[in-house]
Amino acid sequence: MEKISDSDYEPEPPVDFYSKLFERLKKLDKSNGLRIVRFPKVFLSLASFYHLKKREVWAILRYFQSQRLIQICPLNGIRILKEKVREVDD
Repeated sequence: MEKISDSDYEPEPPVDFYSKLFERLKKLDKSNGLRIVRFPKVFLSLASFYHLKKREVWAILRYFQSQRLIQICPLNGIRILKEKVREVDD
């Protein structure tokens, strides 16, 4: 069996990290945008699963809000915007 050297190894291209994070957020929203997903649930899901710091999760949430994928509800949580969910699903 021929041994493969490190220089011959080409890793697969990485999957879009933001898409994976957004899919994870969509799974938290059982009501399809009608209710607010509370911050503790959001932080528990993203920070623990992807080993992110709270500051990094905030940066990601702000990015999603700037892309109009979610709405941040101060002191409550986030709401996933329904029209964007349909576009991402297509």
